[in-house]
Amino acid sequence: MRLLGSLLILALLALPGRATHAQDATLHETLQLRYAVIHAAMAARDAGALGSLLAPDFRGEELSGKVQSRADMLAELAALPPRAAGDQGKTTLISVTPHGETIEVVQRYRNTSQKGEPPRNVELVMQSTDTWTHVGDTWLLSRTRSDTLDYFVDGKQVLHKVRGGK
Repeated sequence: MRLLGSLLILALLALPGRATHAQDATLHETLQLRYAVIHAAMAARDAGALGSLLAPDFRGEELSGKVQSRADMLAELAALPPRAAGDQGKTTLISVTPHGETIEVVQRYRNTSQKGEPPRNVELVMQSTDTWTHVGDTWLLSRTRSDTLDYFVDGKQVLHKVRGGK
């Protein structure tokens, strides 16, 4: 079934002109599922599962300009402490733009949790631009670039960073 879905998406992307609403919805759904798999792999601290979603030449660029390879990303994940109970994360796809064998996605990740004693409500919001590449019969994340980061404690913004800015 996955192969059929991937082939359908590939065929839709090969069509000339602007994709129809139905084609956009199918692609959006496929990518939303890929991000859900990423969340599950990150939450489980499962480098093998995350690695299966990253292209061999994966490149991640942080707001600071620091660049991570696929190996760097997987090593960092393996070194993270277990995820705190109650952490809730969600990715919202803002835009999905196909370019043949690649797709550019602007997405916003929002994570809420409680930290400290007494517990305080913490929210992290990061917007990134991602590139997905069609490899074999699947889409792999080949590039992610962090664009903005906002951090809130008990509803009050305590940090705001923008790529190339303040």
